[in-house]
Amino acid sequence: MNVRRRDLLLLVSGAVLCAPRVLAQAAAAPPKTILAIGAHAGDMELTAGAVLIKQHKLGDRVVILQMTLGEGGNPRLAPAVYGAQKRREALAADSVIGAETIFAPYRDGEIPNDDAARRYVADVIASLEGVVTQHPAHRGVRGVYYADNWEDAESYSPYVYVGVSDEMAQWRAAVTKYEFVAGRISSFKYLDYYEALSTVRGAVSGKGRAVAFDIDQFGKRQVLDSLR
Repeated sequence: MNVRRRDLLLLVSGAVLCAPRVLAQAAAAPPKTILAIGAHAGDMELTAGAVLIKQHKLGDRVVILQMTLGEGGNPRLAPAVYGAQKRREALAADSVIGAETIFAPYRDGEIPNDDAARRYVADVIASLEGVVTQHPAHRGVRGVYYADNWEDAESYSPYVYVGVSDEMAQWRAAVTKYEFVAGRISSFKYLDYYEALSTVRGAVSGKGRAVAFDIDQFGKRQVLDSLR
């Protein structure tokens, strides 16, 4: 699929994360289903895992769709070998988060830009009951939230901030199930980056530690009778 890597967080079965008052009412709201879609195993855990933990603690169902294992990311291992390792790591990390895991049938870097791939994602979404959020309805999805991914910083504009101070320790326990997060595969310091980013987003939002999301331009539209 020839699209940007930016990860998607689809919030399913209830409007959540769209405004502070909604978050304040979350504990009293009916359980929701959150579907987080990442290009590679580990993407959504790093970028949005703390929020997924928070929502799971509130009683929501959390599902992570791993579009690929990211099996091409270790130059010292064959893709098949590293893919098997990434699968084990994903299951371990998602267990700590409290998430269900779905593995899509695609190989790293080879998601086709065709209707079959789009249909696969649509069918996963359709398989989740009560899909309601804040986006123009399309097979029941009304909200798409874009995670704060270091590789897609260009044109990224944080719009929604979620406080996650109480979830950071559990988040660390989850993401460090992945070898690449510990810095033993890539020279990029994933853990340091996302730890620091949570501090930056928390400072801006006054939440201590926070995770930020962008949303579609349509979702930012407001219709008012006046500015009063």
